[in-house]
Amino acid sequence: MNKGLLKFRDFKKPVYNLFKSVADSLTMHPNQTLAIKQRTMKKLTKEAETVKSKIAATMENSKNISVLMAGLVYNYEANFGRIDGSTIVQYESRLLPFQDILLVKNTLNLSKNVKTNRVNKIIPDVLLRAYSTGSPENFIAKTSIKVIDFWASWCRPCRYANRTELPVLYEKHKKGFSLIGVSIDTDYINGRRL
Repeated sequence: MNKGLLKFRDFKKPVYNLFKSVADSLTMHPNQTLAIKQRTMKKLTKEAETVKSKIAATMENSKNISVLMAGLVYNYEANFGRIDGSTIVQYESRLLPFQDILLVKNTLNLSKNVKTNRVNKIIPDVLLRAYSTGSPENFIAKTSIKVIDFWASWCRPCRYANRTELPVLYEKHKKGFSLIGVSIDTDYINGRRL
């Protein structure tokens, strides 16, 4: 077993322990869910940054294709499911000799297709069906959007956020703040249910 691969596993232990601690706290104090999550987010962000720097250092010092590919996967996880093409491109020269391996080939193709972070970007005009009337309206042009929440009736975490976290966010920032929920349900009736 490659020691570099074992390092990645070890990097995740503090994050895993934090999640376990949060799960235990939520079980013991269900009425403090939001406070526990808010406290945890700062710790989780700090741990994620530490993990990302350790992953980068391990990848920089390795020429092993398994370590590089695993490092990209762990980097993706440490970035909460986001990775931009530039992250992959910085290792491209070391991946190219292995481009005959399908996984490497797909990863190199991904680096060309992954979009960069879109925070603070202007969204194009989009017609969305209004919840109250069912008619299309251009909400984007009407408001200065801060948050667009994509959700679905079958997604339990989405529904939980709809009822608990988004109202708190809205109350905290309601002056000059717009929140638009976009259901990705294909069934219009389910998409209207909150």
